Amino acid sequence: MKIAIIGPVYPFRGGISHFSGCLYRELERSNHQTLLVNFSSQYPPLLFPGKNQTESDSYFHDLPSVRILTPYNPLTFRKSLIKTLEFKPDLVIFQFFLPFFIPAFHYLLKKLKRRGVKTLIIAHNIKFHERWYFAEPLTRMLLRKGARIMTLSDTVYKDALKLLRNNDDKLIRGFHPLYTFHDQKIYTRDTARERLGLEKKRVILFFGYIKPYKGVDLLIRSFPLLKSKIKDAVLLITGEIYGNKEKYLELIRQSGYKNDIILIDDYISSADVELYFKAADLLVLPYRNATQSGVIQTAYVMGLGVVTTPVGGLPELVIPGKTGIIADSVSEDDLAEAMTSFFDLDEKIVRDNISQFCKKYSWNNFVQLILEEV
Repeated sequence: MKIAIIGPVYPFRGGISHFSGCLYRELERSNHQTLLVNFSSQYPPLLFPGKNQTESDSYFHDLPSVRILTPYNPLTFRKSLIKTLEFKPDLVIFQFFLPFFIPAFHYLLKKLKRRGVKTLIIAHNIKFHERWYFAEPLTRMLLRKGARIMTLSDTVYKDALKLLRNNDDKLIRGFHPLYTFHDQKIYTRDTARERLGLEKKRVILFFGYIKPYKGVDLLIRSFPLLKSKIKDAVLLITGEIYGNKEKYLELIRQSGYKNDIILIDDYISSADVELYFKAADLLVLPYRNATQSGVIQTAYVMGLGVVTTPVGGLPELVIPGKTGIIADSVSEDDLAEAMTSFFDLDEKIVRDNISQFCKKYSWNNFVQLILEEV
């Protein structure tokens, strides 16, 4: 088949870009001709809250994408359509995760439908973490354009079902595949900890963009409760802060354990992800709300167990007592209790359970699901 993917990929950073790159590589491995219709620019600089939208050191640096679509510039919509149609695709896949992209995607879906081209929207989010004006009616409009819609968790599936008013014939229950590319086999746990100066510690890792909904403040406040029981615990927080950094620094000072809480306020390139996950004993997701998370799938690739709050699609990826622990609530007491309980589990058994759990989450299975459904 000839399959086009429309959405961000390298040099744009972040999980959706990595998702597009992984999907492209699997389609190529499966002998499908694939076109990447990439963004020329993703957000206007004035609207982007982070430090940088792109990365230079990426596993996907060699992907041959066509950088043509600017979601906020209608002059690029037709150019993107023409480039896509020149490829003569059997299927066009859209990576949807923000209402900001709806005008561009709506235009392209409408034009492709008129030409009889099959389309699929991979809906990473339906409810959005940040507030967007008119997000719900615009998203409903997009999802009703005739494309099939794949969700990556039951939570997002239910959100989509509500918008479509229980018309589920267009929906596909998918899953989030594993980010296997992060495990480059460069580090072991010992060499990673030596590199970070964390020898003889039990390392609790938070990884990803630091935004209010991700509950890093909750994690910091829970740390003294954990520390009272796990004396050698160290909290390693890695990711670029979106918002007020001083708030987190003040919480660290107030905790009384500023020497045991390491905050790395920076985007971690894909080349360095392995270092932090290999150094850790546990990944923690203290989220206040969520859809699903590629971070858990990265942890599992490294054989790393997880603790998560009971929100969104996160519990769908955890087998309690086997691959991790789900906290009873979104509170510092229950989060600390969940982390403490995790260290009572047998590490070897956790790794064996994760290995079994991962078998069904391959990119090959994901591609086969797309082809069977669409």
